[in-house]
Amino acid sequence: MCKTRKLTAMNHPYVDLEKTLLWNTVNAAITDLRKNQDVKLTTTRQHVVGYICKQLFEKNLLTPQAVAKK
Repeated sequence: MCKTRKLTAMNHPYVDLEKTLLWNTVNAAITDLRKNQDVKLTTTRQHVVGYICKQLFEKNLLTPQAVAKK
């Protein structure tokens, strides 16, 4: 499921995870952290969210619902 793609100008290597509950949850958490000024992103949000999602997936820390496409 968590296959990475070659990076092009229009996408990022985590596109396969974008429409998942996991992606939405991690993205919302990062939004909260940024609003509270707890973190400052120095790279694209998609790469940060994607990397966190990929790490959780690879370590088998997810339920099937978390990575199911909406």
